[in-house]
Amino acid sequence: MALTRILVHMDSNSRASSRLALAAGYAARHGARLIGVYADAAGPRNSEETAAAFFLDETDRAGIRAEWLGADKDSPGTDEVQFLNYYCRATDLVITGQPPADSRSAKRLRNLPERLVLSCGRPVMIVPHAGDFASCGERVLVAWNNGRESSRALHDALPILRQAQRVHLLRVLMASDSGIPSGAPGSITAFLAGHGIKARPEEILAPNFPLGELLLNHACEEGTDLLVMGAYGLSLTGRPVIGKAAKHILRHLTLPVLMSH
Repeated sequence: MALTRILVHMDSNSRASSRLALAAGYAARHGARLIGVYADAAGPRNSEETAAAFFLDETDRAGIRAEWLGADKDSPGTDEVQFLNYYCRATDLVITGQPPADSRSAKRLRNLPERLVLSCGRPVMIVPHAGDFASCGERVLVAWNNGRESSRALHDALPILRQAQRVHLLRVLMASDSGIPSGAPGSITAFLAGHGIKARPEEILAPNFPLGELLLNHACEEGTDLLVMGAYGLSLTGRPVIGKAAKHILRHLTLPVLMSH
């Protein structure tokens, strides 16, 4: 299993260049084809042409197999998530960015990452709007709760975990988790070992500390450069809802995070 096609979301934001650098690094390491898609309905005039030229120049300079996909008459209208979904289905990984609070599209795009995770059917890596992340995935923290959402994220991240220097599997025990087996020390670490991945399992008790904040703090303390976690669970009515921890992390990103649903 390897990454063969990576999609990077390009827009008019200046941080798109940093996002492209990270995506190009992944494409180079995995020998993957990099697909650039421009989705920014409120971008300035000619911004798509500028983004396309930049994308093609940078990927050519890096010697990466690349393809630019622009507007298509058969694709959905101007909603960025619908537009990206049109191209996401045939990729192994989608890379997008955290919308900056001060951008002209901030209000409209604020929920783009979580909507994309829910709807695209592929793992999504969200890059913070601040900081330098030319590479990530060498020191990975996997948030584990033995649930469907964390299992999905872990399995989708396998190609990245195989190339990591360090994988830390963390389960945070809340008050309601007393007596519930985590599955981490045995079956999950054995599963990862079968894929050539040595993971260090850990369980910590933090019943009164916000989970999202704890994960970001732990990632910082451990020198983590990528967080892997599930985003959505099911409500009492059976509808998918984004978890409080995932929502907090998407609002306060300090490192790239890979989420899937």
